[in-house]
Amino acid sequence: MHGCGGTSVRVAVIEADVLALYGLQNLFSAAPGLELVDPIKDVSTVEGMTFSDIDVAIVSIETVMSKFDLNEIIRQISARAPALVTSAKVDTDLIMTCLGAGAAGFVWKGVEPKAFCQAVRAVAAGDHVIMPPLAGEMLFQLLKGGANRSPAGNMGLTCREHEVLCLVANGLSNKEIAAALNLSVRTVKAHVSNVLQKLNVADRTQAAVVAIKSGIVSGDGLFGIG
Repeated sequence: MHGCGGTSVRVAVIEADVLALYGLQNLFSAAPGLELVDPIKDVSTVEGMTFSDIDVAIVSIETVMSKFDLNEIIRQISARAPALVTSAKVDTDLIMTCLGAGAAGFVWKGVEPKAFCQAVRAVAAGDHVIMPPLAGEMLFQLLKGGANRSPAGNMGLTCREHEVLCLVANGLSNKEIAAALNLSVRTVKAHVSNVLQKLNVADRTQAAVVAIKSGIVSGDGLFGIG
């Protein structure tokens, strides 16, 4: 990866909005270790691109959906480089479509610049990232929804594992889940491991996709919206 050994993380941006693109150019010019390559304003050119020298591809949902099938474009890009999707709106259905198509994460365009850069670096390092606004309201909605659901039929999950899955599905870290549920980080790690095994998935993002698509976790209230 370009981001190792002190070199820059090379970032491609698929964004047609001139103002948003200007903001990203200014952000990355001031961010150490992040290099913005030529922006891609025309989504139709994506099919012929290899992204061989790109560490992260930032993809604007609005830019893609204006003329193209979101699921297909995200699949094409994710097969060549880790895709970090962005949007000015927090739409659970669209976000889950992107994650299901292989995107490595989602970042709301309203997050703080420092958090945005952290998300890019995390995805370049092979991690999955979901950055919602209104985390407090989101947490309340998730725990409320988890309390109202029975573990019966939820792929053998216990009540506690279901609570953990609710929070995993919204991108909380093990440390954040531990604080929310008053558990040790070690205990949370054990619960997450059990959840991944029971859902037969490899990572947290896949668990979130399976959970929401199968109805184990309700999409209502996710990412701070209801």
